[in-house]
Amino acid sequence: MQEIAVRWFISEVIRVCHYEDTAQVYYDRDSILSFMPLGSNTYEELTALDTLGIIVASGAGTDSNMTGYGNGLEFWDLDDTENAEYLSSFSNARVAAKLLKIKQTLNCTWEEARSRARLTASNPTWDKYNGYGKINVDSAIAWTENN
Repeated sequence: MQEIAVRWFISEVIRVCHYEDTAQVYYDRDSILSFMPLGSNTYEELTALDTLGIIVASGAGTDSNMTGYGNGLEFWDLDDTENAEYLSSFSNARVAAKLLKIKQTLNCTWEEARSRARLTASNPTWDKYNGYGKINVDSAIAWTENN
């Protein structure tokens, strides 16, 4: 099996709104995709990004996103903690790992992996509360244009 080099940046403490310019430089110069929480562990609207772009911003929850929401939220997932809080810093790595699994399985670009994830996630029509929802890796990999 051939190894595939992957370049990505995962942050669990930076708010998206403080990193947009630097993420753009990384993406343009080195094709490095950034992953980070949208920016709040409380259920409040954030004005982070105007569009989904070079940063994959995540939230956390069990059945839906229960952390910061608004423009820029792309996906949410479980946070792997066993307390009553929802921590998007922890769910962020899970979102990144799911997109990486899609990318490496299909040997595709980040954009194709994101597109497949968006089309097959739990909320395939984006909204500011849940983004595209929770990624379903198997569905994203199996997706075809005839679906």
